[in-house]
Amino acid sequence: MIEELMGSRWGGYMVMAVLLGGVALLLRFLYGPHGILRDPRWDEENRRIRAEEEAERQARKERFQLDMQYPPARDISLSPEHLLSFDEHCSLFRSYAANFITNRTEDAPIRLKEAHSLRVYTHVENIVRTEHLPDDIARAGLLAGLYHDCGRFPQFCQYRTFVDAASVNHAHLSLKVLKKKGFLIGETPRVRALAQTAVLLHNRSVLPERLTPDARLVTDMVRDADKLDIISIMVAHFEQALPENDAVFLHVQNRPEACSPTVIRDVLAGRVVSYRDLHYVNDFRLLLGTWAHELRFPITRKMLRASGHLEKIFSGLPDTPEIRASVAFLRGVLNEAPQETAVSGGSRRVSR
Repeated sequence: MIEELMGSRWGGYMVMAVLLGGVALLLRFLYGPHGILRDPRWDEENRRIRAEEEAERQARKERFQLDMQYPPARDISLSPEHLLSFDEHCSLFRSYAANFITNRTEDAPIRLKEAHSLRVYTHVENIVRTEHLPDDIARAGLLAGLYHDCGRFPQFCQYRTFVDAASVNHAHLSLKVLKKKGFLIGETPRVRALAQTAVLLHNRSVLPERLTPDARLVTDMVRDADKLDIISIMVAHFEQALPENDAVFLHVQNRPEACSPTVIRDVLAGRVVSYRDLHYVNDFRLLLGTWAHELRFPITRKMLRASGHLEKIFSGLPDTPEIRASVAFLRGVLNEAPQETAVSGGSRRVSR
């Protein structure tokens, strides 16, 4: 019976199957996940590919969510006769950002800035709802919040960094893009001027003293909203691996116990830490804490306290006497109430 089976066609198939199975087991023993001849570089490459695929899936998911909320623009007329709605402006911005997206993993910083700009716009909306602002002030603030970083896209595509000192001042570039693309062409001269001023000045460490009260108000709205969202972005990135070439952290070094003495001195002296003094991730953590000095609106301070973001950022700092004193000082700054001052047109501004 067995001899007949082995001599038949089906018996030949069985022998071939056994041989192939044996070869497969041998190859798995030699080169499988724990094979004795397996090159560790293969696993590293597989992990890298899987990470890129996961990043791409996450990017597609985020892109879909943005598409649902702000669909791409369709045949929007940019002319002095056409005053765009805010929904049209958001769609116009998304269509502009889409020009820089190539659907590769390295697009992640571009997608980050697109989502950031839309959230800054939403944060300005929250400020507008809680402050008694004239329509032109509110409109200028919303538009400036939406377009404040439109120069980030060509900046990153050309220089592959968000570090202004290593490339170009992104606020100046944003103003150039704003004018060249004509995004505000349908706005009144006053709204356009206020929005452009806020875009130009949103990243300045010190605002010009000659700035008009209304221009200062619009600029403060954008700066508060910008800081609020950047802090939330940093919280998410602090919880991930921190490669030293990460564009989000401006290429600082990830040394868990290191902190620059200059940064500590600035914190305890009540000064806002400068980007040029950042050397370590912990410096970046303290920089974000010093932004509490510059938050001008009660709603942004309230939202930051309620979010718990600063506490998460502080929790990653080393436990030293200088750090404990710095954190205690910054908590006190955040809990201070800003003072209100009146400005023209019945609007108001808050300052410390």
